[in-house]
Amino acid sequence: MWLYIDELKRRKGDHQLYTWEKSAKELGLEGKELPDEVKIKVDLKVTFAKEIIYIEGKAAVKLDLQCVRCLQNFNCVLDLEFKESFPLSREGQTDSEHLIIEHGFVDLTPYFRELVLLNLPLKALCQENCRGICPLCGRNLNFEECNCTYDNVDPRLAVLKKFKKEV
Repeated sequence: MWLYIDELKRRKGDHQLYTWEKSAKELGLEGKELPDEVKIKVDLKVTFAKEIIYIEGKAAVKLDLQCVRCLQNFNCVLDLEFKESFPLSREGQTDSEHLIIEHGFVDLTPYFRELVLLNLPLKALCQENCRGICPLCGRNLNFEECNCTYDNVDPRLAVLKKFKKEV
């Protein structure tokens, strides 16, 4: 995702609108939690003023995930909003706050790669109250009940079970 700086400088103070749709592979996310065919759509408003590039907009990522509790596949859409500013001069800035400029173009790919990676769910759940699968019979407890009894008590805690019956 490249922006031409001279075009931004000519329209100083005005904003420009961009829409991009890139694959995970084009953002350099292949092999990192996302299949190559995942598409990332970005609607972006760019403004240039006082040697600073301001960007804001929305990004949408459609994911096919597998629930970590019940192992069912489900669709998930990440709707991400962002607002950021990038100074063109390096004075007082760290590398993480600075855009890479090559031949008059600014590459926003690292910013959007980071935005997507930081917003991926740590635990993919099909629903907040997913009950998972029964560890004994393997049934999906979201769809059917099972009659399994869990009598696996740690022998060190068996004394507490007797205590509970007495009280």
